[in-house]
Amino acid sequence: MIRKIEFKDVFLSDSSIICHQVNCMGVMGAGIAKQMKQKYPENFDRYKKLCDEFSYRPELLLGQCQLTINYDNARKSNTRYIANLFGQVGYGRDRQQTDLKSLFQAFLSLREQSRLIDKCTIAIPYGIGCGLGGAKWSDVYKIIEKVFKNDEYLIVDIYKLKK
Repeated sequence: MIRKIEFKDVFLSDSSIICHQVNCMGVMGAGIAKQMKQKYPENFDRYKKLCDEFSYRPELLLGQCQLTINYDNARKSNTRYIANLFGQVGYGRDRQQTDLKSLFQAFLSLREQSRLIDKCTIAIPYGIGCGLGGAKWSDVYKIIEKVFKNDEYLIVDIYKLKK
């Protein structure tokens, strides 16, 4: 099931998992990734370590979902999962960075991994892969629907923060 949540920051969700798109270079320097790095530094450390292990061929990470468990200060618990979705090799504003096929594969991996978490809900930021990644939301949303729409086990919330 997919639900749309408006006027709420994805970081304030009660979901088991917060996901975001990452590059394969070990850099979380802007956008939601930068916020994720600040809020969950242990997630960044694990992400960076994985990217370093693939530094000889970073494109091999495309389509992967790295799921990490993190301490959540706001909830004062160790139950916040972060899903790093490898949907782009590099970063920059010179062209579209998001590889839609890779993002699709990463969402499929997230779906399978999340089934191992009891009563799982997934928080997806509105526009994932679109801002700095350069993809079109209509294309990304079609991917999300294809992966999650008919899933009876998972609840997926898309958080759209109004500025």
